[in-house]
Amino acid sequence: MKKTALTIGLIGLMSQNVFAGDMGVVNPVQISPFIPFISGEGAVTWNTIKSARVFDVSPSTNKDKWGGRVAVGFNHQYRNNFGFSSEIGWGYYGRTSSHVFGAAQSGSLAISNSSDLYGFDILAGLTYDLNRCSLFLKAGAMAENRRVKGLSVFRNSNNTTNYVSSNKLHTVSTNVLPEVKVGGIYNVNDIVGISLAYMHVFGNNNYSAKVSGAFSNPQATAGVSSTVSAQNPSLDSLMFGLVLRWV
Repeated sequence: MKKTALTIGLIGLMSQNVFAGDMGVVNPVQISPFIPFISGEGAVTWNTIKSARVFDVSPSTNKDKWGGRVAVGFNHQYRNNFGFSSEIGWGYYGRTSSHVFGAAQSGSLAISNSSDLYGFDILAGLTYDLNRCSLFLKAGAMAENRRVKGLSVFRNSNNTTNYVSSNKLHTVSTNVLPEVKVGGIYNVNDIVGISLAYMHVFGNNNYSAKVSGAFSNPQATAGVSSTVSAQNPSLDSLMFGLVLRWV
């Protein structure tokens, strides 16, 4: 009986040691609080681009609002569902085309041009996690570029003789403008998110351009004057896309 009791006691002691090993403290997996991400967004953008009046004739304008933006950045989780996020991106924000034809004494002028809007931006701000959604508010600046291509055609006539001259324009103007972006991300899982956001760039909306006067003679346009006061415009974009995170 003593041998039996001793054997049972040894077995019980060994069993306790085995289970104690299995139930030991497990070190948790450490996840970096800085989570990098990339994002791709489609964009519908409204701008404040206007075009010149020629001899009091208003231009016809067409605005292609579609564009997109790609960005890289990182999120940093703080506490109580609050966090910090920053990103740098490049986007294309559509094209505005216009055409106008005006006539004055002994001649006419036709102007066609197109403006493409694009630029780099840097944003930083706060995030707030709400169940499977992450809300954000970011502010920063955009180096907004406006690439303009234009063609103007002057036509003069004297009796039966016609004169035609044309000028081409190709220029890029850049302004650094304040920017804000607000939106949310629905987190499908830890890696993939679906985003919806509104972005506003504070541009210059004061625009004036006018061509006036009269042709001084059939061979010249010295009597025609033009005035233009314009900078890169404000942008209002509705953006939607995907966010991919490395966790």
